[in-house]
Amino acid sequence: MRVRFQNQPLTVAIQGLRLNSASTAAAPETLTLTAPSDRVFGGRTTLHYTLHTPGQHTLRIRDAQGQVVRTFQSSTEMGPHELPWNAEDQNGRSLPSGVYTAEMLGQHQRLVLVRPD
Repeated sequence: MRVRFQNQPLTVAIQGLRLNSASTAAAPETLTLTAPSDRVFGGRTTLHYTLHTPGQHTLRIRDAQGQVVRTFQSSTEMGPHELPWNAEDQNGRSLPSGVYTAEMLGQHQRLVLVRPD
């Protein structure tokens, strides 16, 4: 909108207004934890993630109480990756039916393990 006062350009000053001149672009994500092959599964699923920058990270499987029951180390190379999980804990014991969460760098995927009776 153009404003003129007495046929002259008008400048408006607002005291106390400060504009952020620093870049506000967010840093790119290090990785993306994507949907597993099966969110509801009976004994095996495959977890998927894509590394956008090289590096190794820990993927944690937590039970409904938030306890870590299994950990995996990611690949170090950029690109899409898969981690098969056979619904066992860190010691190779079968986990009971329930809701679990796969978590990596603050990203989460819900998993529901349904064991046959």
